Amino acid sequence: MKILMLTLISILTLNLYAQEVPIPRGADKIIVKNNKTASENFIAVKQNLAEKGIEIAKQDKDIFQIKTGITPITKYGASAYYIIFCQDNQISVKGLFNTGIVINNMMQDTYQQIANRKLGLNKVSFQSMVTLAKSFGSELLYEGGEAVKAK
Repeated sequence: MKILMLTLISILTLNLYAQEVPIPRGADKIIVKNNKTASENFIAVKQNLAEKGIEIAKQDKDIFQIKTGITPITKYGASAYYIIFCQDNQISVKGLFNTGIVINNMMQDTYQQIANRKLGLNKVSFQSMVTLAKSFGSELLYEGGEAVKAK
């Protein structure tokens, strides 16, 4: 009986520690930690983007930076692009999104910084950026807002 109780307590304790830390409101940069060199990260990111069908609009091999092409994030016309900076032991992801609003038959081409906010396209665009970052690795740090580490 003691063993059963200790096992249950251990499982409950581990479950509490395994829960994901909430992402801070206002976070606008995601850092993916790893143990690769900047060059290895650069190559891995390019391969990952190609597998996802995300166009690379611009790349700088000297500073290991990639800017993606415009990618749809909703079926209603909202889109985003990402700026990815590869360094030793980490990949940083930032982005901008467009609402896809059409006024007087003209697409509004203003982009806003992607940041973790509660509502609407802000939320959708940030979740899209998190999904992309998670495809690069599982240990994520968030910057902007409160600095927090989450897995």
